[in-house]
Amino acid sequence: MNDQDRTRPVEVTIAGVVAFLLGTISAVSIAWELLSPSKPAPVVPPSLVPLSAPSSGALPFGLVDSLLLIVCGFGLFRLRPSARHVIMILIVGSFLAHGNRAILFGTSSLDTGVLLLHILFGVFMLWLLGRKKVRTFFVSPTGRFKLLTCYGLAISAVVLLVVLPTTTLLGTRIYFALAFDEPLTIPEPIAISLPDASPLSTSPEYREITLFGISGLIPRDFALASVLRLEGPTDHRSTTLVSKKQGRPTLISINSKSIFSWMPDLQESMRIKDPYDFELAFRTNSLSPIIAVLRIIARPAGTSHEIVSFRSASLRGFLHSTRYSSHGRQVFSTTLYALDGSRSGAMDFIVWQEDVSRDDILRLVASIRFVRPAAEDAEKAYADGVALLAQGDRNGAGFKLANAYFISPGSARYGMGLAKYLAAGGTNSRNSAKEILGAILKTSPGHREAETLLASLESEDRAGL
Repeated sequence: MNDQDRTRPVEVTIAGVVAFLLGTISAVSIAWELLSPSKPAPVVPPSLVPLSAPSSGALPFGLVDSLLLIVCGFGLFRLRPSARHVIMILIVGSFLAHGNRAILFGTSSLDTGVLLLHILFGVFMLWLLGRKKVRTFFVSPTGRFKLLTCYGLAISAVVLLVVLPTTTLLGTRIYFALAFDEPLTIPEPIAISLPDASPLSTSPEYREITLFGISGLIPRDFALASVLRLEGPTDHRSTTLVSKKQGRPTLISINSKSIFSWMPDLQESMRIKDPYDFELAFRTNSLSPIIAVLRIIARPAGTSHEIVSFRSASLRGFLHSTRYSSHGRQVFSTTLYALDGSRSGAMDFIVWQEDVSRDDILRLVASIRFVRPAAEDAEKAYADGVALLAQGDRNGAGFKLANAYFISPGSARYGMGLAKYLAAGGTNSRNSAKEILGAILKTSPGHREAETLLASLESEDRAGL
C-alpha cells in the first residue's frame, strides 16, 4: 500500500508536529548560544525543551539532535519507519541529558520540576508512537532489524550519537582516576570542631591582627611583607606576612575572599547558593571530569594531601594540607566562611614540616572571626599604627596601617602611611608600595609626596639593575 493510500493516525500527526516544533526551538537556541554566548537566546533554552539533546552541555551534539528531530518530524508525516525509530531513540536518550548534567555538576544542579515534566512528556510521546495501531503504519522495509544494512547502520549511528556524550564523560573521568590518582569515590572530609583559642590570646607570643574584615591571632614575629589589590567584580585583596627563623622564611597569605567565590558560573551551574556547601560539593564530586581537572591542576605533583572540614563558634571552612615530598615544606590552605554564608576569606600557611603541625594551624584558625569595620575605625587603626612605629614595634604597625588603608582606600593619607612602611622593605614590599602610590596618584593627581616617593623607588630600582 502506498503512503498516499493510507490515512495517517492523529497520534502520528501530533508526534510529528511536536518533534518539528521542539527541534526548531532547540536548534535556534543552540545556534544562538554558539554564535552569541554573551546574549540570552530569544527562545526557550535547550535545557528546558523536553526533547532536548541528551548532551545539553555539549552544544554541537545538541544541534545535531535538534536537526534530527526536525527531519524526523517530516518523516513521521510521510510514515517513514526510520523517523519513528529515530524519534523514539532520541526521546529515550534525551533522559540522559539530566544524567549528563548530574555528572558534570552534581545532582544539586538538576531542576526537579523540569525533570518530572520531561519524564511525563517523554512517556506520553513514547505511548503515542508505541500504540499498536501506530506500529502497523511503520513496518521496517527489511522486516526484522538487521545491523549490516543501510537502515541498521543508520539507526546504530543515532544510538551512538545519543550515548556518546555520556560515555565520553564517564570515560574521561575514569582516565583521570587511572592517570592522575583521582579516585572515583571521594568521601566527605573528616569534620573537626576547633578548640578554644582563648589561651593563645593571653600569650605574649601572639598578637591579634585585622585585615579585610578578617580578625585573628598570629605569631608576634610575623611582619607585613606585601599587599595586593586586584581590580574587578570580586575586588579581591591579598596580603603576605613573613617570618624568618634561622634564615628560613615562613609565610602567611591572607585573602579577602575564598578562591571558590571566583567561580560564580560553576556555582550557578551547580545550583548551590551557600558558598560552604558549594566548596563541599566541589571537593567531593566524584564523577565530573571538569571538576576533577580543576582539582588536579590545584594539586602540585610530588605531594601528599589531606582535607578536613572545621567549625568554630563564629565560622566554618576547610583545611587542605599539602606536604612536599622533597622540599621539606608544608602548605596549609584554609578557606573561611561565615556561618550565615555572607562572608568568605582564606589563609595559606607555608611552613617547614618540623616547625609547625596541623594542630598548630587549627589553633590559630580557631581564633579567626569576621568583623565589619566602620569608616571611623580607619582613623583609629592609622593612629595606632603611627604610635606602634614610635614605640619601635614595626611588625605591629604594618598591620594597623594596612587595615586603615583597606578600610578607606580612597584616603591618600592612609595610603601614604602604608606606602612609606612598605618602601622600607624588600622587593615585594617596594612593588606593593609603588602600586599604592600609583593608586593615590589616580585619585589625587599631582600629590607631591606620592610623586616624590614613587620617583625615588623607581630610581632605586633602575640603579639596582
